[in-house]
Amino acid sequence: MRVAIRYDDEMVLLRIVESQNLGQTEDSIYVDAFTLLGDLDERIRRSVITVAQRNRYGQPIPANR
Repeated sequence: MRVAIRYDDEMVLLRIVESQNLGQTEDSIYVDAFTLLGDLDERIRRSVITVAQRNRYGQPIPANR
């Protein structure tokens, strides 16, 4: 799966660009693709929070899990 990522100071947007290997047909997509996309979204958000906290406080602060 290939994903396009757009971001600015307030949000991160993920969009599936290509899902050829995920059983995509003309009008449907493999259900787990959205689970994978959600997991990727969560990982990106955690990384962004860590970097922002490092920049603000000088060291990373563990995210609540």
